[in-house]
Amino acid sequence: MYSGMEKLREVLTHLSDEQKLHILQRKYNRYTLFVWWTPLHCAARKGHTEIISTVLTSLQSSADRLKLLMEDEYYTPLHYAALVGRTESVKVILDCLTADQQMKLMSVQRMGDMIAVQLAERGHTDAVRMLREYEHRAENLMRDEYSKLIIHNPLVSL
Repeated sequence: MYSGMEKLREVLTHLSDEQKLHILQRKYNRYTLFVWWTPLHCAARKGHTEIISTVLTSLQSSADRLKLLMEDEYYTPLHYAALVGRTESVKVILDCLTADQQMKLMSVQRMGDMIAVQLAERGHTDAVRMLREYEHRAENLMRDEYSKLIIHNPLVSL
C-alpha cells in the first residue's frame, strides 16, 4: 500500500462526485517542463494501480469515470500507461468501465492521431496483448447485448 492511501480514501468518501471531478480534472505542472498532468495521468504513467483503482471506483457513475479518463486533449491516462508499458495500469483503468466505454476509450485518437494500442506497439508487447484482449472481449459483449435486443424486441419481425 502506498503511503497516504488511507487518507486518500477518507478524503474521497467525504466528497461528492462533482467535487471529485473538479479536483481530479485539474492539471499540475510536472517538473519545470510544459507538461501538465492530472493525478490519474501521473498514477497511470508510474504504475500506481492502487491509486487509479481507488480514485476511479470512488466515482459512483461509470459515465463520470469515462469523463475523467477522457479529459486530456493530448493523451488519456490509458495512452500514458500504454506508452510506457504499464500493463497493470491499463487493466485497472479498463476494468472500471463498461464494455462500450472501454471501446470508446481505446478508440480515442490523441496527439499524432494514435490510439493507445499504437503507442503500446512501440515496444510493449504485454500491453498490446492486453489491449487487444480487452478490445476483443468488449466487442463480443457488445455483440451479445445487441443480439439480445434484436431477438427479444417484439417490434422486430424475423
